[in-house]
Amino acid sequence: MPRILIAEDDPQVGSLLEKGFQDKGFSTHVVDDGEQARAQGLTDDFDLLILDIGLPDRPGLEVLQDLRSRGMRIPVLVLTGRREYSHGACLDAGADDYMGKPFHFRDLLSRVQVLLQGPAPVNLR
Repeated sequence: MPRILIAEDDPQVGSLLEKGFQDKGFSTHVVDDGEQARAQGLTDDFDLLILDIGLPDRPGLEVLQDLRSRGMRIPVLVLTGRREYSHGACLDAGADDYMGKPFHFRDLLSRVQVLLQGPAPVNLR
């Protein structure tokens, strides 16, 4: 069962994500600030991180850069309502994918499933 770390400071969104992923057979753990996201990302064994940018204590992109600099290589999907951060800026910081809020859970689930499959094989013919 894939384990997802969800870093989301809005309790309603966090609850929606947790319930939605658990209903689909995922194990989830929700944290609501940047320090918890950083600590859990470094110490626990997760298969994916869903990361909000606007976290208290420490911004999501700072958390992401710190985790990447410390060798955390799991897929990270940035999920944010902050329009001042572009898709490119999130990818440059180390994210594997980006999705804006509001979102449809079905679309998010599809992206998560693709990220969990890993990179597609490259045909070098």
